[in-house]
Amino acid sequence: MNKKILILYGLICLVVGVVGTTPLLSFLLGFIPSNISLVTLNPFDGINTLIMVGFGIFFVLFNIGFFAYLSFWIQDALTTKEKKLINPLFLWAIILFIVGLIFGFFATTLIIFPAMSEINSSLGLTQLWGFSETLVSLVLLSLITGVCFEFPLLIKALIKSNLVKVEDLKKKRLFVLVGVFVLVNLVTPTGDLFTSLVFGVPLYILFEVGLL
Repeated sequence: MNKKILILYGLICLVVGVVGTTPLLSFLLGFIPSNISLVTLNPFDGINTLIMVGFGIFFVLFNIGFFAYLSFWIQDALTTKEKKLINPLFLWAIILFIVGLIFGFFATTLIIFPAMSEINSSLGLTQLWGFSETLVSLVLLSLITGVCFEFPLLIKALIKSNLVKVEDLKKKRLFVLVGVFVLVNLVTPTGDLFTSLVFGVPLYILFEVGLL
């Protein structure tokens, strides 16, 4: 593997992340509920948010490029049979990550944020959401969902390597269901029941897809 190419690509992703942070931040702010005022009581909120959003751009671009490059790099070491098995996995890894990223973004902006806003309003609360906390939570939920959407590939890999059997996984559905919601509760920044349901249900469905 050519490390110079990866380093150069990483630097390009870093530059894109720095340049694209402000436009992306403006885009993200457009999805905040109109009745919400974002405030900050910390002089470092602005710079911390810019760094987190920039890192999010870097993380997405670098990982997509890395998986594509890794797929190309190992071709000579694979047999024809292995290529038929592994190449689709790389492609699906990229597709599922992007789909998960998009799902996480819209689930947060179109379901979770409005629902939390409505609940707070019904309690008569004045809503002043933290600037950094709100946007960082949005970025983290999107990235985490992108990674979690790789779940079916993990299941497929375990089955193909004969480490687990489909029949055994089917018998342990209840344990998997509980494990999924525990995992979602641990990895999501909010950890509330509503967020766990919004992200846990699709993740369990992906588990079932992985058994097909």
